[in-house]
Amino acid sequence: MPRVAISKGKANLFLDGNPIVFAGATDSVKGTPKTGDPVIVSDWRGSAIAWGLFNSVSMFRVRIMQLDREVGLGEGWKQREWGGLRAKCGQLLALRNRSLTRQRLTQRLTRLSWGAGPR
Repeated sequence: MPRVAISKGKANLFLDGNPIVFAGATDSVKGTPKTGDPVIVSDWRGSAIAWGLFNSVSMFRVRIMQLDREVGLGEGWKQREWGGLRAKCGQLLALRNRSLTRQRLTQRLTRLSWGAGPR
């Protein structure tokens, strides 16, 4: 798992709840994460603080999703968290698609009822 180390003295910002890791607050990036990849955020000593989503092109380098104390970044956390997130995203996409289908149907019925014909 890629790891982003926070510069010495900056870790308390994130432990206090700041969800954005600016590029200037990072000390190093281990591994080669791509934009959107999950990364472990650690302090300058290597102790895990949180996990977040990496962005290689933004000044906001990492968007923290959960702190270590909330989720426990021990063994199996990635499978546990990503499994749940993937399932939730799938449910949200299905709901969105059903909603868009209903919206399109409503638009067509409205157009037909006003004599506009289908597009």
